[in-house]
Amino acid sequence: MRSKLGEIMRSERTRREWSQDALARMCRVDRTSISNYERGQTEIPPNVLCRAIRAMKSEALRAQACFECPINLMTMPYLDRVDMHPMTVSQVVAEELDEAAVALRGLRLANKRGFEDLTDIDRRAMEHAAEQLVDLFAALHTILGCWQDWYEFDIDAQAIRGYEKLFEKGYASVQALPFEVQVTAKAA
Repeated sequence: MRSKLGEIMRSERTRREWSQDALARMCRVDRTSISNYERGQTEIPPNVLCRAIRAMKSEALRAQACFECPINLMTMPYLDRVDMHPMTVSQVVAEELDEAAVALRGLRLANKRGFEDLTDIDRRAMEHAAEQLVDLFAALHTILGCWQDWYEFDIDAQAIRGYEKLFEKGYASVQALPFEVQVTAKAA
């Protein structure tokens, strides 16, 4: 399957009414490189892709980059066929949340600590719950992107607050964020 990153980069750039030169300056590359990326002639280097995502504040480009990354198959595509009105996207997220909650509540895993403790019904219920949770990932990416586009919601600053909250609760080990992310979030 061919990458959609260039196509989304072009769409996001033109939606903002930016020239290729303007985006190239922000990404620290030349205009020809942007043209080649957008036409799919050249793969977008990760550092350039990060700069483009941050410069355009594009959750669509971020979600697609994560989706195309071979490291994490849990990342879902941006829901580009959903009407991006905040009320529509909110309804999609609510439906996915409801489906995930029902599936999780249906699990009967008390006192089951290993594979051998699971019945076939348990395994099917886990697969169904996992499917509902994975669907939720895509919906969450999409609503955050929608809020960013419509209301200038700062996803990066919110993510950093979320990381800090997880660290404070002791759910995750405290770790340093990349310097560029810290600078971007603090400037916002």
